[in-house]
Amino acid sequence: MKRFLLLMGCAATLAACTVEEEQFEPEEQEEIDEHSYDFGSFDRFTSTSPAEWMQAEPGNYHTEDFDDEEVLEILRESAELGVSDEELFYQMLDLAAFDYRDDYTYFMQFDEIQSEITSVGANLMDEGMQVNIHLLYDANIGTDADVEVLGLLQDFMQDMPDDTNVSLLSYGAEAESGERSCDSIHEIHPLDRYDERLLQEGNAIEPGASIPLSSALNEVEVHYSDHETTIVYVIASGADTCGGDPAHAAEMLDAVVHVIGYNVDPNEREALESVASSSEGTFTHVEEVEGFQRVIQEASIYTIQAWRDWQVEFIEDKRAQQMEHIDESRERQDEMNERTREEQDRLRHLTDQLEEEGYRVNGAYIRSMINERAVSLRTYMFETAIEFRDEAFQASLDPIEEDQE
Repeated sequence: MKRFLLLMGCAATLAACTVEEEQFEPEEQEEIDEHSYDFGSFDRFTSTSPAEWMQAEPGNYHTEDFDDEEVLEILRESAELGVSDEELFYQMLDLAAFDYRDDYTYFMQFDEIQSEITSVGANLMDEGMQVNIHLLYDANIGTDADVEVLGLLQDFMQDMPDDTNVSLLSYGAEAESGERSCDSIHEIHPLDRYDERLLQEGNAIEPGASIPLSSALNEVEVHYSDHETTIVYVIASGADTCGGDPAHAAEMLDAVVHVIGYNVDPNEREALESVASSSEGTFTHVEEVEGFQRVIQEASIYTIQAWRDWQVEFIEDKRAQQMEHIDESRERQDEMNERTREEQDRLRHLTDQLEEEGYRVNGAYIRSMINERAVSLRTYMFETAIEFRDEAFQASLDPIEEDQE
């Protein structure tokens, strides 16, 4: 009986020991399951949108000096803990995914670039297609010719294309106070589309004793500083008599200055020639209204041709800018594709290495997820870039050219 009780006591003791051991096993298992590396949030990779992937923070080890061994150490630990293949894939991304944020920012600029390209036709005139023509008329030409000359100048302005701006200033007229002044400059027609209703009555062209040519050229620069000056015609009776430097004033203008001398004293022609030459313009001398009519008609033909040439240059420049954007998009797309392939190779290498080392991972499944990500990124990049290029090619300026013919 004592022997039986002794045996029963030992059995109870062994049972107690066994229970006690079972109570410690979960705690030991919990310590093993705890990963030594703190992963970030996988939410940035779990979306189905490649656009969101491109905006995501890259992997923590994504830099150029990427260390596969350091990353593999972390992944080996995950494989030993038995994480799912899907989670292992997201862990790889959290460690090694490339940075596409700059590429996404570039894509976001497409709308702005596209707007710039397609608005060339719609905003052609607003962007400066107007040729601005300034006529400076010397009131000292004299009352015998001024009515006819002014009439020819008005015909000249009227003949200009509808989308050109014209202005007409007189200089050297008798001042309103009755005194003759070097400050006597009057606006006969403001810089605008030619409109007979804009002509000022009482044009203040009574001859004065002064010829403020330099001041008149400065007036073009100052008074019309908000406009791009293109061509200036000076109809002059003589050289500046107000102490100015008209050659320098002409040189400072963003314009070609052509001078038509009307019955100018031979001793003063050289000064007027220098005004024209300083701005790559021409000097022409006439002695009567008939000669002036011929010259101003030739000037009209020249100006219209210059306007057309300028339009062609403007359009070609815009097309060059368009092609520059298109070519850049191709280059950026190639660079993006290369990055997705490098990322794809990096992730596949990590997967292959784990398989070769004998870890229980479904390499085929992980590689399919890697490939799906890479193909989705490249497809999104291609479709975004090709849509931009197609729209850019369609932004043709042909309707504008036809309208100008």
